[in-house]
Amino acid sequence: MAQVIGLLDSYAYRPMVWGVFVQRVRIPTTGGSTDESLVAKSLKGSRVALAALSALVGDFPFLAGTTLSLADLHAYPILRYFALTPEGQVAIAEHRAVAEWMARLGTRASAERTVTQYEQTAS
Repeated sequence: MAQVIGLLDSYAYRPMVWGVFVQRVRIPTTGGSTDESLVAKSLKGSRVALAALSALVGDFPFLAGTTLSLADLHAYPILRYFALTPEGQVAIAEHRAVAEWMARLGTRASAERTVTQYEQTAS
C-alpha cells in the first residue's frame, strides 16, 4: 500500500492532474489556453507511472491486493481526473488491470457520491 501511494505522490499526481487534467479541462473552462508542451511532457511521465502501477496491481482486484485499501482511495481521484481527458482515457485503456480497477472503483457508492463538476460536465 505504501509503495502504491509513494508511486502516486512522487510520479503520478503532478503529471496526471496538473500537467494533463488542469491543462486540458480546467484551464480551458476558465478561458485560458492549454500549454501543449506541458501536456506532452506530462503524458510521458503519466505513461511511466501507469506502467509501474499496472505492474504492481497484476491480477489483484485492488491496488494493494485482495481488499480495498487507502492506496485505492488515494489513487482513484487522481486517475479519475486523468481519465476525464482524451489522452488519459487512451493511456489508461492501454493497461487492462488499471482500467478494470477504475471500473470497479467507479461503481462504489463513495465514488458515485463524490462526483465533481468536471465529471458531471463530461457525462
